[in-house]
Amino acid sequence: MDKISVWHEGEQEFKTLLWHCNQWRRVTWKYDSDTKIKVLATYELPYIKPSNNSADIQGYVGDIFVIIVEAFKMNFVMYNVRYHDGVSFVNDGLGDIFLGGTIATSDLKNIQISQPYMMNSYRLYMKKPRMEIDSYFYIKSFSKNLWFVSFLVFFTMSITVWATERLLMKYKTKEPCVSLPICLFGAISGMLNKGYDLGFRSYSARIQIYVSLILGVILYSAMSAVLYSKMAVLQSPWPFDSLEDIPGTGLSLCVRNSSWVYKSFCHPDQHQVQPMWQNVINTKHCIGFENSSNIVDIMCNNPVVVLENKVIMSSVFRNKLPCDCAMFRTEYFKIGLVIYVRKHLKESPSISKMIIKLQSAGILKYLEEKWTYKHRGGSDPKQWYAVTFKHIEGVLVFYFQMVAFSLFVLGIEVIWKGDIFKCNEITCIE
Repeated sequence: MDKISVWHEGEQEFKTLLWHCNQWRRVTWKYDSDTKIKVLATYELPYIKPSNNSADIQGYVGDIFVIIVEAFKMNFVMYNVRYHDGVSFVNDGLGDIFLGGTIATSDLKNIQISQPYMMNSYRLYMKKPRMEIDSYFYIKSFSKNLWFVSFLVFFTMSITVWATERLLMKYKTKEPCVSLPICLFGAISGMLNKGYDLGFRSYSARIQIYVSLILGVILYSAMSAVLYSKMAVLQSPWPFDSLEDIPGTGLSLCVRNSSWVYKSFCHPDQHQVQPMWQNVINTKHCIGFENSSNIVDIMCNNPVVVLENKVIMSSVFRNKLPCDCAMFRTEYFKIGLVIYVRKHLKESPSISKMIIKLQSAGILKYLEEKWTYKHRGGSDPKQWYAVTFKHIEGVLVFYFQMVAFSLFVLGIEVIWKGDIFKCNEITCIE
C-alpha cells in the first residue's frame, strides 16, 4: 500500500482503489500469510521485469501484478523462465501464475485465463520509403498552357527586341549587332536567374529586355516555390497495400518465431511455412529478430517489413531512431492479453475480478498509456528533405547536352565563316 501510494503520489484513483481492494481482500482471499504463490515470468519489457522484490518489478503486466500483491497482501516467489517453459509449467501444475505477453486461448486444459487486461494487435512497421523528387518535377511545376504562353511571350519579346535593334541600325546608331537567337537567349535569361546583357544603348530596347527579365524572374520564383512546396508535403507511398501484398515486393517479413502469430503463416498442425511466404518470412535479413533490441538495427539497415505488436514496438520507439520509420495503420491479429493462472488454484477468479476493478477505475488505461503510447513517436518528427544530386540529375544531363549541341553549332559556324572571331570583335551572323 505504501509503495503504491508513493509511486503514484497525487493520483487519488490509485489510493481510493487500493483502499477498496484491501477491504474486499479480507473476505475473498483465503490464503494464509505463510502460503507462497509460485509466479513464473518471462523477462520481456515492456511486459514485465521479474523480481522477488515487488519494488523492483517493472512493466505493464508487472504493474498490474504489483497492485494485486499490494491489495491482497500476497506472498509470492517469482522465477524467471522462458516463455514456452512458463506456459507448460503452469499447465502441468508446477507453477501457479504465469506473467508475460500471454494471449487468450482454449488450447490449455489446466490453465484458467484471466479477464483480458488489454487488447493487443499487430501492425506493420518499416523504414519509411523516401519519395525522391526527380528532375521532371521542374517541367511539371508549370502547366502545359503556362509553358506555351510563357514561351510565346518570350519569343514575341525576342522578335520585338531584334526588330528594334534593326530599326535603330538604319539610323546609324551604335547598337550592337545581335541575331534573333541571341535576343531569345537574352529574353529568357531572367527565368534562368542570370540576366544576359545584350549591350543595347537605346532606352526603348532596354525597357523591352527589362520587361522580359522581370517576367523571367517571376516565373523562376514561382517554379522554386512550387518545387519547395512539393518537397515539404510530398508523402512516400507504401510499396504494398496490405499484409498479403508483401510477397513479390522484394521485402522480407520479420516475425518472431516464438510468437503465436508465426503459426498463422504455417500449414495447420505443421511448422512448415506456406508456399506464398517461403523466401519472404524471416529471411537472412531478419537474423536476430527474436531479440527486441535488434529490431531497430534490422529495420533501418535491411529491406524488411516488421510485423510486431504495439507493446513491443513501444519499447523500441522509446529512444530516437537512427532512421525514419513508418507504421501501417491497419491492425492485424487483434486479441486480448491475459494472465495465466493454474486452474485449481484456490480463488483464482479473484485475479479476474481485480482486473475488472482496475479497468472500471481507469487504472488499466493509465498503464496502457504509460507503457504503450507515451513513447510511440519513433524518430524525430522534424524532417528535412535536402536537395540531392538526384533532384537535378536530369537538369545537368540537359545542360551537358546543350553544351555539346553548342559545340556542334560552333563547328558549323567555323566552317561557314572561317574567321568569325577576330581580336575581340564578333561578326554578326545574319
